[in-house]
Amino acid sequence: MRPTAVLPALALVVGLGLVAGCGADENAATSSGAGNSAVSDADAAAAAAPGGTTESLVQARPAAGAIVRTGTLSLQVADVPQAADETGRLARAVGGRVDSDERTAGNDGEDGRAVLVLRLPPPAFEPTLERLTTLGTERGRQLGSQDVTDQVVDLQSRLATQRASVARLQALLARATEVGEIVAVEGELTKRTAELESLEARLAAVEDTVALATLTVNLDADRARTVGDALGFGDGLRAGVAILAGLGRGSAILVGVLVPFLPILVVGAAVGVWLVRRRRRHATGTAPPAAGPPAPRPPAGRTPPAAPAG
Repeated sequence: MRPTAVLPALALVVGLGLVAGCGADENAATSSGAGNSAVSDADAAAAAAPGGTTESLVQARPAAGAIVRTGTLSLQVADVPQAADETGRLARAVGGRVDSDERTAGNDGEDGRAVLVLRLPPPAFEPTLERLTTLGTERGRQLGSQDVTDQVVDLQSRLATQRASVARLQALLARATEVGEIVAVEGELTKRTAELESLEARLAAVEDTVALATLTVNLDADRARTVGDALGFGDGLRAGVAILAGLGRGSAILVGVLVPFLPILVVGAAVGVWLVRRRRRHATGTAPPAAGPPAPRPPAGRTPPAAPAG
């Protein structure tokens, strides 16, 4: 017999001898390791398949780049509510939106301030900014931009890789038959699906900041007008009423401050009156009697009569 024929026969005999003693161990090992092996095979397939590598999934860099534009504009306006309404109208007219609108009324119900956060298409950013400056007096502006092209490309690449991995795990789960394999694949699929959703949310947030620029508009009331700058009788009357109302509020505050001390003041006043009256009574009781009228003088040349002898 040739050596080439002996080797297969020897292997067969050894295999039959090991089956009887190690059959159960082999089944357990196969069941426990099937899941990890299947997941590793899926990863290997993802790397080896056409278009499965990270390098091949990287999308082309956008020609114009991904630029995030931001800005802040501060205005002083005569009518804050009207200027805030007009600001929102201008944003919506160019295809933008108002993400935030916070308004604070002043003490007199007319003055106050407003802060609006606008989201504008990048081409309409500069024209809208210039239109907003016509609503009042510009007090300041701050503009900025950030290139996030690399961040967008990186997220797109990671998303493509993650989607391919999830798809292969789903296909592997559909073909799995062993319990251990199914459990392992399901756990890995859940983990990678969560990572995929997180990447999608991050990319959506970045793309939103690129698609719509952010402009914060601060509107403050114009407080330059005073009583001396009144344009007519009505303005003067309103200024006078405001001053009178201020005096009334000040008087009310003063009364409110003094009310807690009123009992002390009343007691102090009563004690003071009692002391004054007591002092007056004491002074009246100890005074000497008043002297009578002086005796009349005798006429000139006459000797006053002598006093009778004892």
